[in-house]
Amino acid sequence: MSAALTAFQPFEDRLNALDSARDSAVKGLLRTPAPDLPALALKIELIVDEEVATLAGGGRCLAVLKADGWRLAAGLTCCADRILRPWRSSAS
Repeated sequence: MSAALTAFQPFEDRLNALDSARDSAVKGLLRTPAPDLPALALKIELIVDEEVATLAGGGRCLAVLKADGWRLAAGLTCCADRILRPWRSSAS
């Protein structure tokens, strides 16, 4: 390894540690149930923008997102039952 690469290694190690901490924080946030539709919208935006499905453990975040959607949809009052009935049996 060249002297320049050796000198840069501590910075690269720190950057990798920060990336890992950031990924963990984003996944922790996304595993938290959304309390309402605006929070669900934010979670969808983060999942898409951060490409969470490509991260280790990203599948769990998507499962929580799916559960959020069904839970929040169940609380809708206007025609939700009629609209969602065909998908309820396949969501389980």
